[in-house]
Amino acid sequence: RNDIIRKVEEAQVRAEDNALVNVKTVLFFDEANTTDAVGLIKEIMCDKRVNGHPIRGLGSNLHVIAACNPYRKHADIMIHKLESAGLGYHVRTGETEDRLGDIPLRQLVY
Repeated sequence: RNDIIRKVEEAQVRAEDNALVNVKTVLFFDEANTTDAVGLIKEIMCDKRVNGHPIRGLGSNLHVIAACNPYRKHADIMIHKLESAGLGYHVRTGETEDRLGDIPLRQLVY
């Protein structure tokens, strides 16, 4: 979290400097959906705030982009191990209604 907040603060300063020479600034978050700080990324991207404070220059001189990793399906042997271990898998995958298309969500990992 602190690294992300620091990078946003640095990007705001850089965007202000870059604006003086008519250059846009882009802050890029890679693997945004795999971090424990996904809530902070959402606050930055959707709410245009960081820790409740507006982000200076966002949308004019500062732009934020994030890349998300696609979901992939667990291997069949891993699904069997997870179901056998009982770690939240008390309902078999074939019986769950929580799906992405035809694939049960619990079979997905990113």
